[in-house]
Amino acid sequence: MKMKKSRSENIIPVIVLTALSLLLLMSAAGAEVHIVKIKDFNFHPAELMIKQGDTVLWINEMPYGHWVISGADIRHDNRFFSPLLLNGHKFENTFKEPVVQDYYCPIHSMQGRITVLGAGKEKTEEATSEKKKRRRTTE
Repeated sequence: MKMKKSRSENIIPVIVLTALSLLLLMSAAGAEVHIVKIKDFNFHPAELMIKQGDTVLWINEMPYGHWVISGADIRHDNRFFSPLLLNGHKFENTFKEPVVQDYYCPIHSMQGRITVLGAGKEKTEEATSEKKKRRRTTE
């Protein structure tokens, strides 16, 4: 013989699901989408500073195919790897961890860099000092 559930037992799963849905919406609400255009055989902008949880969307505006591959100097680091992007094709990646991420297109030697700031951090001196360090190493 089955016992009938009380109203309070039926409502608990609904409350839990509602709370989880609200948490997901609140965490995604602060995330932004940043666009990087592929044109003139370069990534525009070539350097980008974003926040943890943001998404970067690459859009190929050239008549030639390109890839967007994580890593530097043709050394793939397995974080992301786009399919071949033909004219008008798009690729996106959401950055969930703070990182300074280089990426490239191996066909045309195009390179870019994304600096992902940790949650709650703004564009601070830390990011500025990282940029200065890079300048010194490339000079």
